[in-house]
Amino acid sequence: MDETGLFFQLLPRYNLLMPNEDISTTKGKKKAKDQVSLIVCANASKTHKIPYALIGKPKEPTCIKDRQWPIPYFNQVKAWMDVETYWKWFNEVFYLEVKNRTRRHILLLMDNALGHFEVFERDNIE
Repeated sequence: MDETGLFFQLLPRYNLLMPNEDISTTKGKKKAKDQVSLIVCANASKTHKIPYALIGKPKEPTCIKDRQWPIPYFNQVKAWMDVETYWKWFNEVFYLEVKNRTRRHILLLMDNALGHFEVFERDNIE
């Protein structure tokens, strides 16, 4: 399991100019740094992939308001993974998927980022 940032409004650093364009018209734009985080998780053999989860800033974005969203959505002030968001993902997404899939012992591997919780054991998941 790991999370990654997605800068969905960030334009490319370089662009191509047409022969009639001036380079001065392409400079001076402030870079948009709006970000969401994606949580991705799969088993070692890649035969079972846990559904992606999205972490954004708003509690209920207008694009998904009153709609069925295809992936789980969590909110956090900076759109980062923190301990509270991690537990929500674990209980609402990961645990349910694993519980429905297998009763075997599961080892969840993750990096040692500050947003992750301490070593734990719950049912058959360690």
